[in-house]
Amino acid sequence: MTVHLSGDVNFRPDGGDGVSVVPDSPLLVSFAAGRGLVVYSSFHWDAQTAALSDEILLGLIEGLDPGNAEDQADDEVADAQ
Repeated sequence: MTVHLSGDVNFRPDGGDGVSVVPDSPLLVSFAAGRGLVVYSSFHWDAQTAALSDEILLGLIEGLDPGNAEDQADDEVADAQ
């Protein structure tokens, strides 16, 4: 698994008062799945500015090689091991 973006996450514990923090949490990750690549985000894309969303997506897309998807998946698997 590759972590592309991480940050501190604030949340309210169940039944608790106040806010807790999980530091350096993965927010955007990718991993190999068969001959493809899965990209998962734990944040709401629609809450981001268009410029930020475009920058993140372009950064991910620039690393892709559509003619070589099998090798990319193999690289992700190797990185995970």
